[in-house]
Formats: sequence, structure tokens, C-alpha cells
Amino acid sequence: FYVQPKKEKSVFKIVTISYPQMIKDMDTFFKAMAYLLKICHDKIEVIVVGNDHFNDVNKVPSADEIKAIAQNYNVAEKCTFIPFIERENLSALLNTTDVFISTSISETFGIALREAMMCGVPVISTKNGGAEDIITSENGVLVNLKDYKSIAENIVKIKNKEIVFDPEKIRQSVVVQSGTDAFYHKMKSFYES
Repeated sequence: FYVQPKKEKSVFKIVTISYPQMIKDMDTFFKAMAYLLKICHDKIEVIVVGNDHFNDVNKVPSADEIKAIAQNYNVAEKCTFIPFIERENLSALLNTTDVFISTSISETFGIALREAMMCGVPVISTKNGGAEDIITSENGVLVNLKDYKSIAENIVKIKNKEIVFDPEKIRQSVVVQSGTDAFYHKMKSFYES
């Protein structure tokens, strides 16, 4: 995961990585997208990565359950659903992204958040336990659980450059906390104690 210089484009891209379980709160995500479409009339692209079959690797990945949630909020036609993405292609996708959204009710480490941030992408996340350990005013925005209006309003602020982030600083915030050297020194200190 790396920072690639952003190219000028006419569409603002929002990405989330999730799955259709209560803990990921996709209802809040799609409620936020519906509200966003009411308050922002610019071109917006929403990419939803995730599928219904994380517990059964024998099934073909499908985003049908996620699409059904989007349809409940009348935003499915504004979204692109990617049931599965190869690891090497995820970085390329994130490098075309303007903001990453996480609406989880609970997170532990927050791998998807960190992957987006490693690509210099600002994150808007709910205060879900794990997000508070990594998100600061230099790399993203924290909102309360289920606060779909704050999610949408902060997307607009990022889009309109009312809030500006430095992609390299976003990346460094993760490297310093969770990078190879940081991990090595934390483990060395732990085992030497």
C-alpha cells in the first residue's frame, strides 16, 4: 500500500469495505449516502467492496445482501458493488479514492481503515473502539455511531476542501503506529520486559 499522486477528475469517489452484518452497520452507510445525495448535487461515485460469503469460502462471492440494503435507501443505482477484490488491486482502487468510510459499530484493529490511510486516503469513521486508536484530525474524522448526517456532511467538507488532508501525513500516521519498524520495536520491548 502506497501513496500515488492523485489525478484531477470530475467525480468524487467514496469507498467502503464491509459485509452485511449488524456490526458493520451498512444501514448507516447507505442512509449517509442517501442524505449525501440530498445535500450534494455534484458527481459522486460510491464503491462498495464486500460480499455475503465470508463464512463459507466454497460459495461464489456475491454482493446481493449489500445491494438489497442499498435498494432500501434508493441509492443502489449510484453504487458500484465489488464482491471481491484481489489484494494487489485493492491498493490501486484506494489510490483513486477521495475518502474512505467506515460505519462499524465495533472494530478491533481496523485493517481496512489503515489500508486506506496507507494510500493517503482520509477516513471518516464512527467511534467504534478501534478507530479512535488511529484517527486524528490529521488523517480523518470521527463521528458518533449511526450519525449518518455527520458522515454525509463531512464528505461534503472534504469534497469542498473545507477540510484538507496531506496524503503523506495520513500514510505516516499509520507507518509510525503500525509499520514494520514500529511493530518490531513494540514486540522487542514486550518480550524484553
